Formats: sequence, C-alpha cells, structure tokens
Amino acid sequence: MQKIILFCIFSLSGINVLFANNIKITNPTLLSQDQVANTVKIQFNVSWENSFRVATGPSNWDAAWIFIKYRVNIKSGGDNLWRHAKLAATGQYAPSGSEVKPSTEGAFIYRSVNGSGTFNVTGAQLQWNYGTHIESGTADFIDDGDLIEIQIFAIEMAYVPAGAFTVGDGSSSGFPITKITTGNAAAVGGYPTGLSNTNSLFPNGYKAFYCMKYEISQQQYVDFLNTLSYSQQRGFTSVDPSLPAGQAALTSFRVPVDNAYRNGIDIEIPGTPETIPAVYGCNLDGDALFNEANDGQTIACNYLSHYSLTGYLDWCGLRPMTELEFEKACRGPLPPVLNEMAWGNSTATGATSIINAGLSSESGSAGTNIAYNNAASVQGPLRSGSFAKSSTTRVQAGSTYYGVMDMSGNVAEAVVHVYTNPRFTGTNGNGDGAVDFNLWPGNGGTPGGSRGICYRGGSWASSALGDTWDSFTARVSFRTDPVLVTTDGIYRSPREGGRGVRYQ
Repeated sequence: MQKIILFCIFSLSGINVLFANNIKITNPTLLSQDQVANTVKIQFNVSWENSFRVATGPSNWDAAWIFIKYRVNIKSGGDNLWRHAKLAATGQYAPSGSEVKPSTEGAFIYRSVNGSGTFNVTGAQLQWNYGTHIESGTADFIDDGDLIEIQIFAIEMAYVPAGAFTVGDGSSSGFPITKITTGNAAAVGGYPTGLSNTNSLFPNGYKAFYCMKYEISQQQYVDFLNTLSYSQQRGFTSVDPSLPAGQAALTSFRVPVDNAYRNGIDIEIPGTPETIPAVYGCNLDGDALFNEANDGQTIACNYLSHYSLTGYLDWCGLRPMTELEFEKACRGPLPPVLNEMAWGNSTATGATSIINAGLSSESGSAGTNIAYNNAASVQGPLRSGSFAKSSTTRVQAGSTYYGVMDMSGNVAEAVVHVYTNPRFTGTNGNGDGAVDFNLWPGNGGTPGGSRGICYRGGSWASSALGDTWDSFTARVSFRTDPVLVTTDGIYRSPREGGRGVRYQ
C-alpha cells in the first residue's frame, strides 16, 4: 500500500509585501520532507529594490528577514489558526551571491558580496521543523495528509555593526555626551542616576543588531491582524472585529474615525464573535473597494499603541529597540553634531504636500527630507522611505548613517527607556503574537513596571525647529520622560508608530 503523502497542500501562498522597496516573495514550494526527522524544506524566491552591501563607510548591508506562518485546515481537523513555523539551524540553501542565516523564528537573507540595486534571490531554501511547536516544544498540530496553508513574510532590515559610538549631542534635552565603548551596560558611565541599575545584558547599542529599514507599514499591520484569532484581533484594534465592513480599525480611542490622519486600516469582512476572525484591509480612499493601488498600503502605520507595537514585533520574531540603540542606528560611530537630525546635521526641510498620495510611489513635496511641522496639506505620516530616490544623498533621503529611513519625523517611535528597565535583556519575540510580559518593558508589571518606554524621533506633527519643547522631538538625541503604558492597548495616537530590531 502506498504511503500517504505528508503534505497535501491546500494552499501554499507567498505574501507579496508591497513595502518601501517593493520586497516580494514568489514561487513558494515544499520539498524533501523527512517523515522520520519531521522536517521539510521551504523553497522560495525573494527580491527587493535598492539593496546594498558596502565594505567602506558604514561597512554594512541590508537584509530580508524571512518568517513563516502556517495553519492546519479545518478539513483536516485543525483549528484553522495561524502559527509560527519553527526553523532548523541546518538544511538551508543560499543561492549564489547570497547568504542565509537561520534561527528558530526566521532567517536573514542578504548579499554575500558588495553591490547595490535590485537584489534577486532565486531558489532559497529554509528547513522547517514541523514536528515541534515553537511556543511549547510539543507536537506542532500536524499529521500525515493534513491540508496545510503557508504564508511567507519578508521585512527589510539594515545591519548595524558592533562597535563604539557616542550618545548625546550636547543639548540639554538628551544624554550628556558619552562614548559607549563596551557591551557591558552596567559599566557605561556618564549618565544621570539610574543606569547603574541596568543589567550587563541591557542592549546598549555596542553589540551588532539588525534594525527595520522602514517604520511598520499599514499593510504589514494588516498582515499581522489577518493571522490572529478573533480574541487576539480585539486586543490589537480599537473596535470589535464583528463590526460592519468599512469600520475603521485603529484610528481613535472609542469612536473610530474613518481614515483619520491618513490611517486607512478598516474591517473588510466582519468576524463572528469568538469564532471566526475578521478580515482587515487597506482602504485609504474610503470607497467600497479594498486594497486598491492608492489605498495607502505603504504608509507608515500610526495609531499603534505600545501593546500593538510589541504584539506585532513578537509576531515577527523581532523585539523593541532601546533608546541607546536608536542613537547608534542614527549616528553610527560619527561624532555628535549639536541638535542633529537622523541624517547628521541640524537642518530639516519639511514636506508641505504629498505627491502620488496613497500609491507605492508616494513621496513628500520636491526637495524635502522629513515629514514634520504639521503641514496642513499632509496631516499624517507618509510612505516610509518616501524621500529616498536612486540618486539622493543621505541628507536628501532623510537616512541614518546605516541606511535606516525616517528616524526623524513621520511617526514617533516607542523605544525602551534606559532608567526604568533594569532587567531588559533584548530577548527576541517567539512569533506567537502574544506580548512577552515577563521579558519586555511596559504593559503593566513587566521589567521596570509600566513606565517602561519613551518616544524618539518626533512625528509628522512635531513643530519646526525652534524654542518650544515639541520642536526638539525630531532630533536624534532628544529624550522624553518614560511614559505610562497600559495592559489593554486602548490608547492610540495619530503620531505614534514604530519599528523593531533583532540580534542575529
């Protein structure tokens, strides 16, 4: 009798992530299953524009962070819930010109030689340990002959090398100018009272890490919501998932306002309470058609509560960055400049209008490099990375030293505050979408208590440079006091979004 094939694929689909550099996953395939070891290879192509690897200057590269979700179809007796695929440390394949570095939660794929421009990787392979569930280490809910659905996700990241750097720029609103020359955070001096209580593993920026090149986009947050259960969706949005199609999902505290401040995430198909999750989509233009070309998929996602941000990062296998890592990602090893912005000087030219609004080619008005100053014809975040073109300089693109975009302006980014999180060690998310309360800051009784974060980089609503408090927020070294964050994730601001990082 012929043995039944292990995977009878109901739908094997790659998500084409329409993000700032058009990163795409195509042609996903399952190969070479091992029924004894309970492994199978996942093969796919990945490509993105404006990729780079340089041996001088920043001496860094960009990468795609790849992670995989799967579910067992109800026809096979499954619960139809999406789960995070656990990858093996071996069994991967890197096509010529690329490197693949796997971990349990995902893998980095990047150039193996210097170069720039569109990067195409054909036939990359990762090995899935389908016999072990990532959260519990027990059976992974998969039996022979199950109908399995798989989604592959990709996020562009920039590598920030290990090494010394300086925090503070000499202004009264930041750290005193201090050189960080060791990875032992407890040994770093020169700060006001508090850092001495930090554990030696606190991510102080000295150790190498990867940082998301772009702020979380609205399409990325939609992808997150659409892999959650009904109850999870209710915790990561502002309204019940059963509300009618067209209902704004995030944009207000209690009475969501459609497309407020350029957030177009709406309920596309209502859910059934406690059983069937809703389907969310992008609908910036507010018509009855979702996910059209002009529906703002690539706009930075605002209205992210801290709970929503950390839930998303956990789902991706990433983690929150610290405020020290924020300054490292902006400034690199260069000496500080008084009142500098993310691109290394103190001069900013704010967008006063939007070109190609809502499209993947959206940008600020010509000759600008930041979304801030609350321009009347902007009134919300722009597409992350919108100021960068193929021929722009770092200043013109609004880029950090390492090629990270929009770390001044656009949306304010929640980061781990130094003084209130003495036990934060930079543990990566495990992919389940449940905030790791015992490991990450904020959200009630976690390390350092509820006052665990601060906001860096300012937003589209920050004032132009001047003498008011708000005018300083877009500067690299400007620090806010730690803020109170709650466990329910209700509070949302049109100014706030974020991005994640990860140790390799």
